[in-house]
Amino acid sequence: MVGMKGDGMSIIHRLTTEIKEQFIEKTNDSFVQSIINHPAFNEEAAYILTACLVSKGFPEEEIQYKILATLLIQTALNTHDQVGNEDELQPLINKQLTVLAGDFYSGLYYKILADQNDIGFIRMIAKGTQEVNENKIRFIQMDYNHIDEFIDIIRNIETSIAQKVCDFVQAAPWKPLISNLLLFIRLLTEKRNWVHSQISTIFDSFRKLLFSMETSQLTQHQDKYVLDAYDRMLTNVQKLVEAGLKQIPNLDKDVVQKVQSILCLHEGVTISFVEEG
Repeated sequence: MVGMKGDGMSIIHRLTTEIKEQFIEKTNDSFVQSIINHPAFNEEAAYILTACLVSKGFPEEEIQYKILATLLIQTALNTHDQVGNEDELQPLINKQLTVLAGDFYSGLYYKILADQNDIGFIRMIAKGTQEVNENKIRFIQMDYNHIDEFIDIIRNIETSIAQKVCDFVQAAPWKPLISNLLLFIRLLTEKRNWVHSQISTIFDSFRKLLFSMETSQLTQHQDKYVLDAYDRMLTNVQKLVEAGLKQIPNLDKDVVQKVQSILCLHEGVTISFVEEG
């Protein structure tokens, strides 16, 4: 196993930067960008997954293509989510082209792994993709009655593929940290979206879980109750992330600091809401 101390941090940063450059290069297609915006690079996911594979002693080239492929398949799934079947104002041609854009990113994922003849990794990621899609159906159908069930569904949507990466590289101690960190980031992002624009499918679904009525009919007091409950949920996930840090032996202190800097963003969004509200 490669040590995570000393030059470990510079290796992780360098590899993450190189993966980002490859991601931008491969997804930079003029026709696809004429359909949808250039996909965002998930820096946090790339960083923490790279740290995991570095700790397991994988060659740099293998780390790069595995993480790049993982980010591309996640991008493909996220792109397909942009096809809003319920949005009657969205032209059919736009929906069809968005699906094709998602297929383009999926094709990049398959090509990278096929070129490396990494069939085992393809099969493992396929299992994660299936879990993501199954949980998206559960979310759409509101197949949950309690907050714990709601959280588990979101966690599975956000982290099933990353968890399969951990399974493939036999990094079980990393799974709680990675899954809860990615969940935390998604929940925080959705809260930020709601605070600034009142647009968030996840936050809106959380409101409906607590109050079985049209969310536009909620009183100010009920809205405050929803926000407080959402913050408690975020805080609980934050504690799981902190506990996950302690489950990984010899974890580099700079990786710990990176994770803690992400957790600190929770307070910033809360303050922002208080100032604006």
